[in-house]
Amino acid sequence: MEGAVRLRAGASKWDVREQVWDYLEASGLAAFPRPVHRRIPNFEGSHQACCSIKELDVFSRANEIKVDPDKPLEGVRLAALQARKTLLVPTPRLRTGLFNKIVPPSGATKEILRICATSQGVKEYSVPIGLDGKARVDLVVVGSVAVSEKGWRIGKGEGYADMEYAMMVSMGAVQKDTPVVTIVHDCQVVDIAEELLDDHDLTVDYILTPTRTIKTNCKRLKPQGIIWHKASYSAKGGLLVPKFC
Repeated sequence: MEGAVRLRAGASKWDVREQVWDYLEASGLAAFPRPVHRRIPNFEGSHQACCSIKELDVFSRANEIKVDPDKPLEGVRLAALQARKTLLVPTPRLRTGLFNKIVPPSGATKEILRICATSQGVKEYSVPIGLDGKARVDLVVVGSVAVSEKGWRIGKGEGYADMEYAMMVSMGAVQKDTPVVTIVHDCQVVDIAEELLDDHDLTVDYILTPTRTIKTNCKRLKPQGIIWHKASYSAKGGLLVPKFC
């Protein structure tokens, strides 16, 4: 399945996104919510891919894990809660701050933990953590539209994963060796031209698919903080949020 998306020569980032989204829909691999265009796409087999994270040493060693709120990452959020790890989920579109800490009720059943891992559960069982909050993230899990075996990543085009990572660097919540994992379908693993990458683009260290675990050994530097001169701004609930596109 890997390589099923054949990128056109000279493809732009947006071309890559469109080709992946189109392929997922046309091949019957796309899963709820549909259509997957302009989203971090959910796909058939996402839960199986998520379960693979439990086999990674970086997951076993982690105490505090940041997982994006995208639907295909729901299985990772559940795995973190079941392992009694501290789970941080970014506020969608950074509307009211940076993180929500998921706090399951005392004695939560397996079913309650499943609910906590969903977008609705994040709303109901979380407490906000602001930019001045004391977080020490041991593992970062992000969604992707496309990713290469070298660890080069393309998101949905709004820059939030890149910005969240840059903000975590600025607040000391991640270190230069904090591992980054992404969960994708095999068909989303494509050859990405390095010239498409910008300084603010987040790279990944592990790629989990329904059939493979790929360690990228990526040597490209991750964002070292917010690159202010490349950021545009939007007001979200009184918070001035830098954006990368």
